[in-house]
Amino acid sequence: MFKQGDKYIHFTKYGGVNKGEVESCGETIKWDTENMVAYHIPYVKTTVGHIIHMNGDDGRVFKIKSDITEDMLNKLKGSATFFEEMRNRKQRLKNEGNIS
Repeated sequence: MFKQGDKYIHFTKYGGVNKGEVESCGETIKWDTENMVAYHIPYVKTTVGHIIHMNGDDGRVFKIKSDITEDMLNKLKGSATFFEEMRNRKQRLKNEGNIS
C-alpha cells in the first residue's frame, strides 16, 4: 500500500490530523496466545521518526494522491455553493407548488 516517499494524512484517534512522508514500511508480529496464532501488523515509519501502525490502533492513515491548490479549492467551494443554491431553489419551488 505505502512505499518510501509516499505522502500520507493521519487522522489520530485523539482527533488530530498529521501530514507527512513515509521513510520506510515494515511489519511487526503480534503473538495472540488466546487464539493460538501469530499475525503481522503493517506499519509506516515517517521521516520524523514516528511509527504508525496500520491496524487502526493509531487512528486512520491514507495515502495522499495530490495536494489541492488554492485555485482548485476556490473552484470546489464555488461549485458547492452553486449546488446548494440550486437545491434550495428547487426545494422552495416545490414548497410553492410550482414543480412536483
